[in-house]
Formats: sequence, structure tokens, C-alpha cells
Amino acid sequence: MKFAPSKVWHDGFATAGLWTWYGYWSPQFSDGSPQFSVFPVYFALLSGWMLLGLINKSPQFDWESQESLRYLQKYLSRFDTCVVAGLVLVCLALPEHYLSYPIAMTFFIVRSAFQRCLEIIDSL
Repeated sequence: MKFAPSKVWHDGFATAGLWTWYGYWSPQFSDGSPQFSVFPVYFALLSGWMLLGLINKSPQFDWESQESLRYLQKYLSRFDTCVVAGLVLVCLALPEHYLSYPIAMTFFIVRSAFQRCLEIIDSL
């Protein structure tokens, strides 16, 4: 996925995933299911918190915080963002496991936020 900058394809993938999830899953559940009003708000709050609380503040991280993030990234590198994106796609095809998509998307959002923080730190 080197065709576009990571922040463009991460945000685009998350948005497309949410639209696909709603379009594909909503006919299979009853009208007014709480998951279709709660999960989008949850994703918006999580993404906003990651952006405002982590990504935008990454240039201000002290040396210890940067090293902690690099240490965490070393263990998260086993789960490449493209692999996590594939997991999200697989979970989209499993509507009978209604929590699989939100869990996979949460992991994708957190993983991409850590990756974007390191990209910002390394560019300084």
C-alpha cells in the first residue's frame, strides 16, 4: 500500500469499511438496532481521541515516550497494518459474529495511530 500516504489510505479504508459494514449488515438486523447508532459514535470518538491525544501531540513527545512507542511498535510490527486491514475485511464477511468487525476496526485504528505517530517522530 505504498500508492498513497499512510494517513490517506488508513482514513479512506476506515471510512469505506464503515460504509460497507453499514450497507452490508443493516439489512440483516432489525430496524433501530443499537449497534448501528453506537458503533459509529464509538469509532468517531476513538479516532478523534487518537488524533487529538496522540497523533497531534507526537512531535512533543519526550525521548522516553518516543522510545516506549518504538518498543511497542517493535512488537506490533508482527501485525502489519495491511494484515490488520485484511482481518477487517474478513470480519466484514461475518455478520453472525457481530462484535468481530468493531474489534478488528478498533485494532486497525490504534495500530494505524501508532504507525502515524512514529512517522511524524521519525520525520523530525
